[in-house]
Amino acid sequence: MAGSGRPVCSVDDCGPWAESHGYCNTHYQQWGGDGDPGGAIATRTVGGDHTCAVDGCERNRTSRGYCPAHYERWRRWGDPGEAAIKPASPPRSGCTVPGCDRPHACHGYCKAHAARWRRTTDPGSAEVARHVRQGPACSVEGCTGTHQARGLCRTHYSRLMRTTDVAAGTPPKLRRCGKPHCGQRHYHQGMCHTHYQQWVESGATREPLDVAACAQAYREGATSTSLAKRFDYSPKAVLAALRAAGVPIRPGSPPRHTR
Repeated sequence: MAGSGRPVCSVDDCGPWAESHGYCNTHYQQWGGDGDPGGAIATRTVGGDHTCAVDGCERNRTSRGYCPAHYERWRRWGDPGEAAIKPASPPRSGCTVPGCDRPHACHGYCKAHAARWRRTTDPGSAEVARHVRQGPACSVEGCTGTHQARGLCRTHYSRLMRTTDVAAGTPPKLRRCGKPHCGQRHYHQGMCHTHYQQWVESGATREPLDVAACAQAYREGATSTSLAKRFDYSPKAVLAALRAAGVPIRPGSPPRHTR
């Protein structure tokens, strides 16, 4: 380093470049703290042994010749200390609750018993972990799925959210696109999303509502909702067309009053 023309740290046997007041950054910080830069420290070498400079420490050196743990100890206290940093904890292979075969997580318990211990200060029996692992069964007769919500497994709960029907069996038939050979899921106006976008971009106009057929079906008891699905119009548009044609509209559900 001396041959390069750049001064090195003025502390004997310290190799790093001088950064300020003739000291390397480490000795300068130490000198600024108590007026004494201290002695030389072990520096990182290129090639050769790369283990920590502390006798008996087999960790790889990373800074100033020390491993991260000894370097941090030296930086804080000025002395890296002995090789032992922290006594190794004995390995724990399983939960300490009798009868529980789940792996250890913390405090001598598995995750389930540790969570129970945090909540109630009592880890409980092995049945706690078994319930967490297996869970209650789905309430639908014949279903062996694990409980997800409202007493149902994931499949039946999803079906409940879509159709309010949780009976075991095939899923409800979904409405599909009306275009020939398509089969994609219905999006709007009787078409899938792709065909609907093409229809809108083409500027095509839809066929007018057959008011006569709609009125006849309505008089026979059909609802505006069923007619909307049949003629591919909204229920509001169906009712507007029926009113315009002079068809008496049956009273619907009374409006909900909100406070």
